[in-house]
Amino acid sequence: MGYRKLMPRLTMVCLLSAITTMVTDYAVGQTPILQWTFDEESGNALDSGTGASAEGVLQSTAGRTTSTPGGASAFALDMTEPGLDSWVNGGDAEKVDTLTQFTFTTWILLKGLNAEEGGSGNVRLLAKQGPGAFDGFSWNLNTPNNGERSPDNFRMGMFVGGEQSFGAAFSNDDLGADDEWTFVAVTVDTDMDEENVFFYVGKEGTAVEQLGDPITMTSGPVNSTSGIATVNVGYTDAAPGVDFSLVGYQDDVRIYDQVLTLEQLDQVRLANLNAGIAGDFDKNGTLDAADVDLLTAAIRNGGGDVQFDVSQDGQVDSADLSVWVEELKHTYFGDANLDGEFNTTDLVVVFAAGEFEDAVAGNSTWGEGDWDGDGDFSTTDIVKAFQGGGFELGQRPAVSAVPEPTWSSLCVIWMLAALSWSRRR
Repeated sequence: MGYRKLMPRLTMVCLLSAITTMVTDYAVGQTPILQWTFDEESGNALDSGTGASAEGVLQSTAGRTTSTPGGASAFALDMTEPGLDSWVNGGDAEKVDTLTQFTFTTWILLKGLNAEEGGSGNVRLLAKQGPGAFDGFSWNLNTPNNGERSPDNFRMGMFVGGEQSFGAAFSNDDLGADDEWTFVAVTVDTDMDEENVFFYVGKEGTAVEQLGDPITMTSGPVNSTSGIATVNVGYTDAAPGVDFSLVGYQDDVRIYDQVLTLEQLDQVRLANLNAGIAGDFDKNGTLDAADVDLLTAAIRNGGGDVQFDVSQDGQVDSADLSVWVEELKHTYFGDANLDGEFNTTDLVVVFAAGEFEDAVAGNSTWGEGDWDGDGDFSTTDIVKAFQGGGFELGQRPAVSAVPEPTWSSLCVIWMLAALSWSRRR
């Protein structure tokens, strides 16, 4: 068989092999689909989550306070003013509809009881819930399991109007947040039949821990509330005209479309306590693709902004990109999806983007193959990635090791050679 006939066949074999051996159980990312930090001095709470923006509109008596968890961030949401206008309206955000797996997190500090000021005893920390059948979700503070309700004694509740039924789950341990910043979280996995709801709590000086036992809820995936409900803090469309806001402060509200682990939840807690995470240029508490794209843009623009000097050598250049990738994110060049590994998944993703040497200047991002920071995906990026020696080695180890050749890596090299050969024809 001739060389020209053999080349495409071997290339296809290698490509199929690479695809079928992709790693699918990679580390869960930690990018919220909605996040309100309330760090703006005034106006709406900007949404730093992924997808279409869902700005939080502070109603007339909701404000901001400089009391924040750890004193690190600029502002938090102030809902101490009683009445029907102390809440936040995030609009009809479709990106938080029909969730099957999700995590909600926030910080709270209570100054009193809403029920004692004419409001409801069931405070809504976060809700997008319609009237009638109560489709959607509502994350509440409810009456405690034991003793009288107080700012230092209550339990969490999670309500889901789902495809199977309306489900409710309550923490079987109580907690408190009396004049003390407290981190709270809930995770729900409707793909699981049993023990699919977990509640969590942490403090400024205490790591996140599971609150009580896992709870079973049989709601099924969340029913859509598109067109009938908005996503809110301190309010629910299921009962308009009722004050559901807490009496106190709330900060850093997040929604994830996945179930976070205990360790990941503690990273979220710590993110709000730190003045900032090195390399987190968009200040969303995580090191993600948006950050590395901001860094490479700063490098291309001449490196005048010192916030991008993560190598602390007085310059913003390729050294900062290396520090961000290898030391701060603790991964490899070539890790397109930033899951902590450089493997065939990343190569399939970037080649599927269709920007490899496409002759369009500056149109590529990190997730599309621009790993050297010049704004384009080319052979120099491939060389940069494979020079790191991390292909198919899993997570970056504490001590670097010399990799052994693998069938996958040989296939990748063959495919690159084929691409180069076909372009020269």
